[in-house]
Amino acid sequence: MKKRMREEFDRNSIMMEGKEYDNLFPDDICEEIMQWLAWKEVLLNCCLISKQWFTIAKSRYRASIQLTYGQEKLWLCFIKEQQEGISRIFNIGVDSFRVVGSYFIDSINAEIISKSFPNLKRLEIGDNQQFGDCGAESISKIKTLTSLNVLDCGITSKGAEFIGLLNGLTYLNIGNNKIMDSGMKFIGKLSSLNVLQIGSTEITSESFKLVGCMKGLTSLSIYSNPVTIEDAKSISSIHGLKSLNISNTGISVEGLKYLSALTLLTNLSLAKNNITNEGLLSISQMKQITKLFLQHNVIDCDGAQLLSTMTNLRLLNISQTKITTEGIKHITSLKNITSLNISINQLNDEALKLVSSMNQLTNLSTHNNKLTSEGAKHISQLNNLTELNISSNPVRIEGANYLNQMTTLKIINVSNCRTGIFQWNNNIDLQFDD
Repeated sequence: MKKRMREEFDRNSIMMEGKEYDNLFPDDICEEIMQWLAWKEVLLNCCLISKQWFTIAKSRYRASIQLTYGQEKLWLCFIKEQQEGISRIFNIGVDSFRVVGSYFIDSINAEIISKSFPNLKRLEIGDNQQFGDCGAESISKIKTLTSLNVLDCGITSKGAEFIGLLNGLTYLNIGNNKIMDSGMKFIGKLSSLNVLQIGSTEITSESFKLVGCMKGLTSLSIYSNPVTIEDAKSISSIHGLKSLNISNTGISVEGLKYLSALTLLTNLSLAKNNITNEGLLSISQMKQITKLFLQHNVIDCDGAQLLSTMTNLRLLNISQTKITTEGIKHITSLKNITSLNISINQLNDEALKLVSSMNQLTNLSTHNNKLTSEGAKHISQLNNLTELNISSNPVRIEGANYLNQMTTLKIINVSNCRTGIFQWNNNIDLQFDD
């Protein structure tokens, strides 16, 4: 008996060491196991188990790598040290690489990324000033990229020339970089782009003429670049635009009139543009708009009345616009709005009494107004509200008691509300200003 058991054990051992071990589990089971594991476990462990696991990872597994602050240095150094041995692993299965809250991605680490992840489709490494033009040159070797975020990465026109080689890009955020007109001529040749963000890039009318020829764009952000009437005319020729951020550009009333030609536009940001009632008249004629951002403009009662005709609005940001209670009365007639921001407007409890009639609201920001516990009481009547920012309003404990009774509320910011030590419901996620 013992001899038979020993022979059986030896036979099983041989099977485990041979071909049978490669297929210990069906492929579908291996794939399912991978889906439940962290990407690091899959790439550094599962891929080394057997040929079967490696093949499945290569053909089926897709990882999205995200490194938060404090992790990126450790992992990129590891990749650099082990590059020879694990390059074949990192060549597979990684579609997306994102670094959050880091200043570590310089030109050297950009080269490491390009060599270790040559099949990347999405790369997000914004806010890394040391990345620069050399980093852009390294990244330009990843020809599979379709989405690239290099916001505020110290790129000039030279770096823009390298990025212009990525012909497969459909999304590009190159904002807050000094690419200027000399760099924009390379970006303008990216014919596959659907989304382009070039805010604060020191471009002029020469570049806007190129942008106007990019007919495939559906989303465009050009904030903090001066926009003339001719520039607005160029932009208006992109008939497929659905989203436009033209904040802080000094666009004129005549320029706004051209934008009315964008009949597919549903998302419009016009913050910090000193827009007058005449400008609001042009905006109000764009009845298809569902999201409108007008913060840091002045909106009087007549302007609010013009906005009240935009009945398709779902989101409206009129923070820091000096709107009054009389103006709010017009805004409350917009019955399709679910997200409203009326922060920093010196509004009192009476204004919030009017807002309480907007029972369709799910998101409300009334930060830094003049609300008391009475204003909080009015807000508590919004039966569909899930997110509330009421920070910097002295609602005190009495106001907190009213808000705590809201059964739908999930997120609330009560910074500087003088609520003291208050026991909030467990289902409410408390947020505080930094």
